[in-house]
Amino acid sequence: MKQSIRTSIIKLDQTKCTALISRYTGGWYRGQRQCSRKGSIQREGTLYCKQHDPERVKQRDSKQEKKYASETAKRILGWSAIELFNALNELIRYIETGDSRVIQSTQRGRKLLKSLSKFRKAITP
Repeated sequence: MKQSIRTSIIKLDQTKCTALISRYTGGWYRGQRQCSRKGSIQREGTLYCKQHDPERVKQRDSKQEKKYASETAKRILGWSAIELFNALNELIRYIETGDSRVIQSTQRGRKLLKSLSKFRKAITP
């Protein structure tokens, strides 16, 4: 019968947390070692410390995902608002001057004109 890699390579102390921790020295990977904390939580016959408890790890990960998802959404909305603001400024300059070269002089302006013409075609009978 085949032993798992986890137990065949590293001798685990059954009284300590069974989580394996990667070791790095000077940016170089130096293998793994067993967590040195005392195992205080038992999940499915395996001991874990409070930090490596799988349920707590899931809670931490979901909390971080929610935090970064909301921050990313805010950042994307901020970028969209800036692009919309710039496009509207160019449109206002076009309306004030009546010169289409003002809008066509920038790449955003050309994209704005294309989208406006598509929109105009879509709403006109």
